[in-house]
Amino acid sequence: MPRLKLAFQTLVEKLVETRKLFLLVDGLDEYDGDHFEIADFFQNIAKSRNVKVCLSSRPWLVFEEAFKNVPSLRVQDLTSSDITLYVGDKLKNDRRMEHLAKRHPEGAKELIDEIVTKAQGVFLWVTLVVASLLQGLGNRDGIVDLQKRLRLIPPTLKDLYKHMLTRLDPPFYLEQASRIFQLMRAKEKLDQEFPFAAAWDFALLGLSLADNNAIDLEKPETTPQWTQQDILAECDEMEYRLTSRCAGLFEVTGDHKWQKSASSEEASYRGITYLHRTVRDFLKDKDVWEMIVALTTESGFQPSSRLLKAFILQFQLSPSKCRKRYARKNIPYRDSGTAIDSHDPSALCRNRDAKFSRRSTGYV
Repeated sequence: MPRLKLAFQTLVEKLVETRKLFLLVDGLDEYDGDHFEIADFFQNIAKSRNVKVCLSSRPWLVFEEAFKNVPSLRVQDLTSSDITLYVGDKLKNDRRMEHLAKRHPEGAKELIDEIVTKAQGVFLWVTLVVASLLQGLGNRDGIVDLQKRLRLIPPTLKDLYKHMLTRLDPPFYLEQASRIFQLMRAKEKLDQEFPFAAAWDFALLGLSLADNNAIDLEKPETTPQWTQQDILAECDEMEYRLTSRCAGLFEVTGDHKWQKSASSEEASYRGITYLHRTVRDFLKDKDVWEMIVALTTESGFQPSSRLLKAFILQFQLSPSKCRKRYARKNIPYRDSGTAIDSHDPSALCRNRDAKFSRRSTGYV
């Protein structure tokens, strides 16, 4: 980091000798290091008269203090009209809301105004709240019911995510969500530790195989012999479970064209992402993560072992596809000085099996 900073400062000093420089930097709050240090770094960069810097961040005290003497703006002061338009369009497109608005025009307007006021410029919060209100409209909530529903929703994203999880119905969905959260976190850690693991597209099929309690590698009779249509059905079911069990905190990337196709490849490799980067931050919170892991303590759930199972099964179900992906990504793998042929799935599985055996503590 010191060498990188020195290189950047040197670059700026050389550039401003002959030209003017404008830096547009988004997301200071996402910096993993010392926030006081990064604020000071950009303050020093901006001392040159030929340098202008525009920074953005969530409203954290460290940045508000560091930049309190320079021009600034708050997004929430500029987006209220856009949020009003968004909320109005979404709700007016619902027939039930259209009917309520005709009977209670003032109440409908007050509901929209209250959403805009509580949002404080955070569009993601608004979309989640609108989704909750639309669900209420589907349950035939009246204007008063919708207002009560809105006032029960926490004003911050972190508290809203916790609210969404704890209100899962039935409650055992939360345990299933815990398994999925742990599997996704374990895969992230696996990618960081082992270069070849990043080439494994975990995706819908991998998650479905990892979360399947009925499959036991020690019992060959439980190993799935799925056709392409079976894989399509499994991926379809997994996508719905992600939405219902994880309160919508995960999204599946890509479109649904694969559902009309006879090929299972598009379904197998449709990726899974967090709804927003703040979801990742939420799950990294120590208290939140301890609560999530505690839900599976009694069952003895081991995400690392489940990943191993899914890895092997996915190779068995589509070995040629997996070989092509590893070959295309050209990721070599070595273990204890022994080269592993990345084109040989059986060698990769044997090596992965040994790795997981030595690391029985798992990755969480």
